[in-house]
Amino acid sequence: WFNEIGNALINFGLKRSPVDPAFYSINRGGHTLSVSTHVDDLIVTSSDENLKSSLKAELEKQFKDLSTQAGSKIKYLGMEIHISQNRLTFTQNELIEKIIEKWKLASLKNVSKVTTEIHAIYRSLTMSVLYLATRARPDLLFNASMLASYCSNPTIADVKRLHRLIRYIENTKDYKKTIDNPSLTYLYVFSDAAWNSHPDGKGHSGYSIFIGDSTATIAAKSVKQKIITPAAAHAELEALSISA
Repeated sequence: WFNEIGNALINFGLKRSPVDPAFYSINRGGHTLSVSTHVDDLIVTSSDENLKSSLKAELEKQFKDLSTQAGSKIKYLGMEIHISQNRLTFTQNELIEKIIEKWKLASLKNVSKVTTEIHAIYRSLTMSVLYLATRARPDLLFNASMLASYCSNPTIADVKRLHRLIRYIENTKDYKKTIDNPSLTYLYVFSDAAWNSHPDGKGHSGYSIFIGDSTATIAAKSVKQKIITPAAAHAELEALSISA
């Protein structure tokens, strides 16, 4: 499928990015058309409506069941994206409601033993929270990442921590990620590390990327380091390598 959709876009005249094979762009008559792909989901942006319409017509010839969205509100990869002048707002209300519903049915607060069923629920809820954190709720990212590192063998303490995190999500489910006045002139990247913060001696890395003057991150990550570093300075260098 990757080759099929890629060839369709290239045949239209788009060029694949040398640094991101899932991104395509073209410039025609002073107008730019950009396409970002994720499996069979595409986001198309252009300053020329005719250029977008031409691409849509071409894709409809090859993919009969093609469905499109347009306007100020669209859904993409589980996110609800609200578009207004100089502002982008990202939410995942549907995913949040599913997490809360499953959490309430599991009654994690009253768990006294990590059974096979509880283990499966822990893993499922943690991965859902992690997906939410990486898309629309970066405030959850560190806690979700830490919980995910214990998915193979969670303890009662881990289950209780997950319970508290989802209770926080329930109380803050109206939170949104908003990017105001995005400027494409520059990026800010911040990274940090905690040395020897895991029981096995490994550290933890994190980074956030901001565009222009926006106060909301466009990309962020919090992850356990893959190697044991001999000193805090080395842990910081490992964090830099992850954010590069």
